[in-house]
Amino acid sequence: MLLTNATRRQLYPCLPRELRIVELGVLRGDNARRIIEACAPSALVLVDAWAPIRHSDLPHLDAREYEHLRDVGRPYFGGEIDDPATHERIFETCKRNLAGFDSVELEFVRMPTREFLTSGAGAARAPFDVAYVDANHQYEGVLSDIHGVLPLVREGGLVWLNDASINARAFEQRMGVLQAAVTAVKLFGLVPLVVTNDLNADLVLWRPSPQRDCAGLRFLAALEQLDHDFYELPSDALGAYNQRIPFGFRERLVTSLCTERARPLESAELAAQVELERDALTPQRRRNVPARKIALAQFVASTRGLWRSLVR
Repeated sequence: MLLTNATRRQLYPCLPRELRIVELGVLRGDNARRIIEACAPSALVLVDAWAPIRHSDLPHLDAREYEHLRDVGRPYFGGEIDDPATHERIFETCKRNLAGFDSVELEFVRMPTREFLTSGAGAARAPFDVAYVDANHQYEGVLSDIHGVLPLVREGGLVWLNDASINARAFEQRMGVLQAAVTAVKLFGLVPLVVTNDLNADLVLWRPSPQRDCAGLRFLAALEQLDHDFYELPSDALGAYNQRIPFGFRERLVTSLCTERARPLESAELAAQVELERDALTPQRRRNVPARKIALAQFVASTRGLWRSLVR
């Protein structure tokens, strides 16, 4: 798994062109517009209820938690979350934002994501190469969306999650995206490829495939062309991600790829790059070194500082 200081906007151009993409949770269409401009998909299916969010729709929240959700949602939605007029305004804004993209097969599907995934509406439009999941951010909703959309995604495709982080904002809004992702990786055999190191962290999961030309591996290969920092982290560390790893080392050689992620590529060149990463001595010498060597260098530095303070 790779940790990067690139944002999702900077990752989008790494997606292959002419993909079929479904987005669950669209709101005003800002993210959909960025996807279209960055990677020119052949089709983009936009699924959102654009409907009032009532307490009965979120049975896992008690009355106090729902009132809290209303409070934090009011500025984000531009009105009360249980008011139909709020969502009508948002839907009209979305259609205006996405007008004029005639080269893309664009479809608005106005229904709850769960209904889209279980009623056959999703299967009728499948398969997809990428599923962007950005709807209900509570644990139960995210896990349900991942489980429902996975059969609609081709082998080798990507499940892309937004707000996959643990921080004060996520706690304030009762988000459970990262926790649901950890569960999905264990239950459904998904492979975490990359997570962005920002407040609204994006996490890209891969549905494994031996096909070299699948969307996921082409995306992974394109990451090597980005002029950004990448850290290699064990995939098992996904649940411990808390945005505290710093960036900014002085040199840049090659992007660090996890050995287990490079293996399906069967590429001697990538294998050589991975081996080169293993030879890095300290993070001060270069960027993109394995996380365990960063930890070792930090431990040595802190120990040296402690000894100096004792000597003084």
